[in-house]
Amino acid sequence: MAKKKKNGVLVFLLILLIFLVVGMFAFMMRTADHSAFEPIPIEPPTEPVTEPASVFDKNDPNLVLVNKESVVDESYEPEELVYIDESMRAADRAPQYQRMQPEAAAAFEALVNGAAEDGLTIKVTTAYRPYSYQADLYNYYLAVKGEEWTKQYSAPPGTSEHQTGLAADVSCPSINYELDVSFGETAEGAWLEQHAHEYGYILRYQEGMEAVTGYSYEPWHIRYVGTEAAEVITEKGITLEEFLGDI
Repeated sequence: MAKKKKNGVLVFLLILLIFLVVGMFAFMMRTADHSAFEPIPIEPPTEPVTEPASVFDKNDPNLVLVNKESVVDESYEPEELVYIDESMRAADRAPQYQRMQPEAAAAFEALVNGAAEDGLTIKVTTAYRPYSYQADLYNYYLAVKGEEWTKQYSAPPGTSEHQTGLAADVSCPSINYELDVSFGETAEGAWLEQHAHEYGYILRYQEGMEAVTGYSYEPWHIRYVGTEAAEVITEKGITLEEFLGDI
């Protein structure tokens, strides 16, 4: 009888132990941090980062590239050319070569007026030059100044920006409207370097860029490209060739 009673106690204790283990397990499951078992969210793939499209169009007529590699056809002539205001033209040059495309001419006149507001005088010597005139000029320089100088400062016919009606050679009274590197040291030359881009013009043949442009430094030669392009080119200190290569 005592043995049966003892066995009953053991069974009771065993059942109690089982309830305790199950209860403790249930308690631990309720209080456990389940974050470790939660799936890690997967971020959706992001779109590749791309540079914004350029706002410039290489086919913009104002951005036409003319140099020793990019040649203008002999028969090319702008659709329309207008005379620059007479007061802004050097008087000892032929008037027919003091014309530009209308947009470039208007911008040039605004530039000259801007310089005048600062007490400076800038005038155009020559602007548009047809193929025939450029050929005559190039041959003249060959005969008078020699081949080495001519290759540095004068464009062979068909490779001159002047044929586009977008380029102008300018000077000032202090150097008798000559086209000379000393123009860069005049007040007008300094003003032009600082402000030309505000009117859509760039200094086309910059100092130190001879290997890119193919021509020696010409502080008197300016080229119309439009205000937005001129601002970028001037701010970056690059040439038209480099600018067009970037867009």
